[in-house]
Amino acid sequence: MRRFALFVLWLVILTLLGVALWQLSRAEGVAWRLDALRARLKYALHPPEEVIFVPSGQGNPTPSFTPTPQSHAHTHSGSAHPPRS
Repeated sequence: MRRFALFVLWLVILTLLGVALWQLSRAEGVAWRLDALRARLKYALHPPEEVIFVPSGQGNPTPSFTPTPQSHAHTHSGSAHPPRS
Protein backbone atom coordinates (compact mmCIF):
# COMPACT_ATOMS: atom_id res chain seq x y z
CA MET A 1 0.00 0.00 0.00
CA ARG A 2 2.87 2.36 0.80
CA ARG A 3 4.48 1.78 -2.61
CA PHE A 4 1.22 2.62 -4.36
CA ALA A 5 0.85 5.88 -2.39
CA LEU A 6 4.42 6.85 -3.25
CA PHE A 7 3.80 6.08 -6.92
CA VAL A 8 0.63 8.20 -6.94
CA LEU A 9 2.45 11.05 -5.19
CA TRP A 10 5.23 11.03 -7.82
CA LEU A 11 2.69 10.83 -10.61
CA VAL A 12 0.84 13.87 -9.26
CA ILE A 13 4.08 15.84 -8.80
CA LEU A 14 5.30 15.07 -12.31
CA THR A 15 1.90 15.92 -13.80
CA LEU A 16 1.78 19.26 -11.99
CA LEU A 17 5.35 20.03 -13.04
CA GLY A 18 4.52 19.19 -16.66
CA VAL A 19 1.42 21.40 -16.63
CA ALA A 20 3.38 24.27 -15.06
CA LEU A 21 6.14 24.04 -17.67
CA TRP A 22 3.58 23.84 -20.47
CA GLN A 23 1.86 26.99 -19.20
CA LEU A 24 5.17 28.81 -18.85
CA SER A 25 6.18 27.96 -22.39
CA ARG A 26 2.87 29.31 -23.69
CA ALA A 27 3.05 32.59 -21.82
CA GLU A 28 4.53 35.32 -24.04
CA GLY A 29 5.50 37.46 -21.07
CA VAL A 30 7.59 34.73 -19.50
CA ALA A 31 9.15 33.23 -22.63
CA TRP A 32 11.59 36.09 -23.19
CA ARG A 33 12.70 35.90 -19.55
CA LEU A 34 13.40 32.19 -19.89
CA ASP A 35 15.32 32.83 -23.13
CA ALA A 36 17.38 35.58 -21.48
CA LEU A 37 18.15 33.33 -18.52
CA ARG A 38 19.13 30.50 -20.84
CA ALA A 39 21.44 32.84 -22.80
CA ARG A 40 23.09 34.13 -19.61
CA LEU A 41 23.65 30.59 -18.36
CA LYS A 42 25.13 29.53 -21.69
CA TYR A 43 27.44 32.57 -21.73
CA ALA A 44 28.47 31.96 -18.11
CA LEU A 45 29.25 28.29 -18.74
CA HIS A 46 30.83 28.73 -22.18
CA PRO A 47 32.12 32.30 -22.65
CA PRO A 48 33.36 33.24 -26.12
CA GLU A 49 37.07 32.96 -26.73
CA GLU A 50 37.29 36.24 -28.61
CA VAL A 51 35.24 39.42 -28.46
CA ILE A 52 34.30 40.32 -32.01
CA PHE A 53 32.72 43.77 -31.59
CA VAL A 54 33.78 46.33 -29.03
CA PRO A 55 32.41 49.85 -29.48
CA SER A 56 35.17 52.34 -28.81
CA GLY A 57 33.12 55.47 -28.29
CA GLN A 58 35.70 57.43 -30.33
CA GLY A 59 35.63 58.41 -33.95
CA ASN A 60 33.43 60.62 -36.07
CA PRO A 61 30.06 60.89 -34.34
CA THR A 62 27.00 61.89 -36.32
CA PRO A 63 25.86 65.44 -35.72
CA SER A 64 22.91 65.75 -33.41
CA PHE A 65 21.20 68.39 -35.56
CA THR A 66 21.02 68.53 -39.32
CA PRO A 67 19.36 71.69 -40.62
CA THR A 68 16.68 71.24 -43.26
CA PRO A 69 16.67 73.51 -46.29
CA GLN A 70 14.14 76.33 -46.26
CA SER A 71 11.25 75.80 -48.65
CA HIS A 72 9.95 78.58 -50.85
CA ALA A 73 6.37 79.78 -50.51
CA HIS A 74 4.09 77.98 -52.95
CA THR A 75 1.19 79.74 -54.58
CA HIS A 76 -2.16 78.22 -53.76
CA SER A 77 -4.83 78.09 -56.47
CA GLY A 78 -7.68 77.83 -53.96
CA SER A 79 -8.86 74.42 -55.19
CA ALA A 80 -7.78 71.05 -53.91
CA HIS A 81 -8.50 69.36 -57.24
CA PRO A 82 -6.87 70.14 -60.60
CA PRO A 83 -9.15 71.78 -63.18
CA ARG A 84 -10.97 69.46 -65.60
CA SER A 85 -10.48 69.85 -69.29
